[in-house]
Amino acid sequence: MFSEADGDIAWLSLELCSEITDDWYFSTIAMTTRTPKVGERLSIVGFRFEEGLMAGNDCASASPGRLLAASGDVIAVHNGRDRLLLPFPAVEIACGSHGAMSGGAVLDGEGLLLGVISRGWEIEDNEGPTYAAWIPVALGMKVDVPWPPEVYEQGVSVVDLPADLCRLVGREAVAVIGDNIQWVVWFDEPLAWRPDLTSVARPPWRTTQRP
Repeated sequence: MFSEADGDIAWLSLELCSEITDDWYFSTIAMTTRTPKVGERLSIVGFRFEEGLMAGNDCASASPGRLLAASGDVIAVHNGRDRLLLPFPAVEIACGSHGAMSGGAVLDGEGLLLGVISRGWEIEDNEGPTYAAWIPVALGMKVDVPWPPEVYEQGVSVVDLPADLCRLVGREAVAVIGDNIQWVVWFDEPLAWRPDLTSVARPPWRTTQRP
């Protein structure tokens, strides 16, 4: 399920398609709620399928292609720049990107995921810009985790998933309150915001309606 209101990000679930052995393991990439700084170097990674070479069945497929990567400096962080191209929180990066890279990872210098490639411009100097959908809004989306069966609670916001399933740096800076997802703007150290502590001055924060 996806819409622009979700921040141009969709969460996918996995289902087991074959037997697994004792030497199998699954790993997940860690995410961060940190706000990237202007001038900070970010890396983007995407995968371009080779045309006409996808093959497989309902359970598995072979998908040859090329892994593409680039890096560039943050130009700006937008909390919804305009209603047409960027109606959601986004990071603008001085970096070129190619077609089919959309949905690829956007990583900071520590290798933490802070967004996914949303839109990019191919121009002669290869400087972009590339626009990355920033993750705070998507953390409020409710997801089902069908596998392993009967292990995880279903219909839970991503930010509320257990740490063994969702590795999230700065989790304490995000809160789902009613139909809203609210988050603290932080740059170097996570700053917890407790909405129930009304006597404490609130740090800078952003809010949007939860998808």
